[in-house]
Amino acid sequence: MKTTKARFDTENGIAAIITKKNGYKEVTYIDKNGKKLIQAILMGSTVAYKLT
Repeated sequence: MKTTKARFDTENGIAAIITKKNGYKEVTYIDKNGKKLIQAILMGSTVAYKLT
């Protein structure tokens, strides 16, 4: 099952989109202009970052 949550930091203009599916979480941080800052995949205690 896939679930998506969003968290917003209005003071700094950053949003985090958190998608949970198949036992891992994917977190994407977006700035106030819509630019993707960083994407991370969390698999247990392992973190894989994709810099954009």
